[in-house]
Amino acid sequence: MRAPRRAVATPAETLTGAAGDPLVAAFVAPPTGKAIVTVGALMFNSSATTCYMGATIKKVSDGSVFLASSIDRATMIIGTDRASTSSQFLVSGLTAGTVYSATPTYWSAVPTSTNTASYDNRFIRVDPIL
Repeated sequence: MRAPRRAVATPAETLTGAAGDPLVAAFVAPPTGKAIVTVGALMFNSSATTCYMGATIKKVSDGSVFLASSIDRATMIIGTDRASTSSQFLVSGLTAGTVYSATPTYWSAVPTSTNTASYDNRFIRVDPIL
C-alpha cells in the first residue's frame, strides 16, 4: 500500500494515510558508541522535483535530538520515476548503554499543493558496531 504525503519543505516524521507512523527503531548504543543506520523505500514522486527520506536520531530518555535528519544522509529520487532506494550512514558519539531511537523523515525539494511523494515498503534499520 502506498503511503502518500503532500510534499513539505522540511523533514516530517509522519506520512498522511500511513498506518503505524511514525516508524521507530529503538536501540541501545554499543560500547563503541557507533551504529550504522539504513533507511529505504520504493519511492515515487508525482512531479519533476526531488523527494527525500532520511532519519532523525533521538535520545529516548528525554526526546532530545542527537542527530537531525539531513539531505547529506538521505536517500532520494529525482523526477517522476519510481525506484527502490536506500541510504546508509554512520552515527558516532553515542553514549554506551543509552537507549536511542531512529525515526524516518520525509520531505520534498519543491513543496506544492499538487506534488505528492509516495513511499512504499518503507524501512529503517540500525546495526550497532561492536
